[in-house]
Parts: sequence; structure tokens; C-alpha cells
Amino acid sequence: LYFLGEEGMDFQLFYPSLQDLVSYLPSVYGCLALFFVIQFTTNFLELKILQPKLFKLVRIWERIFFIAFLIGGIIYVANNLLHTNNNNNTFPHYTVYILSTCVKLFVLSGWILQMFIVLYMAMKKNINAYFYLVAISSLLFTTTYNILCALGIIHKMYLPINPMIIGFLFEIIILSFALIYRANLTEQKKST
Repeated sequence: LYFLGEEGMDFQLFYPSLQDLVSYLPSVYGCLALFFVIQFTTNFLELKILQPKLFKLVRIWERIFFIAFLIGGIIYVANNLLHTNNNNNTFPHYTVYILSTCVKLFVLSGWILQMFIVLYMAMKKNINAYFYLVAISSLLFTTTYNILCALGIIHKMYLPINPMIIGFLFEIIILSFALIYRANLTEQKKST
């Protein structure tokens, strides 16, 4: 959904009569995807068992995310429900700026939290963290490439698809090998 939203193809498929969601929903998809990435990271690296203090930090971050997400949703719905007759929004423009800034801060804090978890677990010599670090490096590379292209620092190469999709593909392939490795370790522990 995030990639469909970024390419502008999601509203024709899912909400063709609500064109005002076109600018809003890619941020929602991105935040939800990051939320579930953090969930996957904590479960994949077994933080609850191996690092309970770090697990508590992640739970605090998730609660802050949930509250901020709820507040942002309420502001958005209230802004769209409370239109005046001359199509002026009842909320000033700075609320949109505040919401977009909050989304950017959330995404940045989520990426920092995820990288901190992975690097910390790698320093503790967790083999799953090594796999995860290699897998996520492809996504980080393509994300950095997109950001540098958007800022005009480097010229964009012509690729038939979004490079982030390629990064996700490599991440999924490497994480699949990591999950196979982890499943084999679990089977070995059960048999002994």
C-alpha cells in the first residue's frame, strides 16, 4: 500500500471518491509499515527474552506512536468534517505542518530505534542480528539513494521500478534465509 500510495495509484483502487486522502494516506501507510517493522524486529531478535530493558523501551515507543497516531487521525477527521460553506478548513495551516512534522519525527525515531536495536544485538554477538543487519542494509542503501535523488545531490538513474522495491526484495530474500536458519536452530534445540 505504501508503494501504491507513493506512486499515486492507491486512490484509484481503494478510495476513488475521496481524493483528499491522496496526500495523507502514504504517510499513514509508511507509519504503519514502520510500526510493524519494529514489531518484527523485536520478535525476530527475541528482545523480550534476551534484552527485557530494551524490549520495555520499544513498548514505550509503541505507546507514544499509538497516542500520536490517534491524535493525528482525530485532527484529520475533525478537519474534514468541520468544513465551512466556502471550503475553508476550520483548522489553520499550521496543524497540517505540525502533523507532517510529527510523521517525519516518528519515522526518523523509528528508524533510529530499529538500527539501535539491531546494532546493539549485533554487538552482543546475536547471529540473527547479523542476518538482519545485512538484510536491512540493502533497504537503507536504496532509501538513501532515493533521498539523495530527491534532494538533487545525485542524478536519478532510469530504473523500470522504484529502487526501494528492489531493496525490499533483497531484504525479504535475506530474511528468508535468516528465518530458515532460526527454524533449524529451534529444531536442533528441541531434538537435544
